[in-house]
Amino acid sequence: GRLELAQAIVSPVNPLTRRVLANRLWMYHLGEPLVATPSDFGIRIEAPPQRALLEHLAATLFERDWSLKALHR
Repeated sequence: GRLELAQAIVSPVNPLTRRVLANRLWMYHLGEPLVATPSDFGIRIEAPPQRALLEHLAATLFERDWSLKALHR
C-alpha cells in the first residue's frame, strides 16, 4: 500500500530520492541544476559532472533526517 511505497521512497538503500531533492534545491538557489535534466540521473544522459557534490548534498540530507533547513545552510 501507500505506507510501503513511502518507505521505499525514503529507504536508505534508495539514494535517488535524496539526489533529486538535493538537485532541485540547488537549482532553486542557484538557477542551474547540478544534473542537466532534473528528472533523469544518468539513465538516458551522461553522468552528472558534479557527482561528488551531489552525493555530498544527498548524504547530508539523509544524515540530517531529511531536514531541508539543514541542507539550505
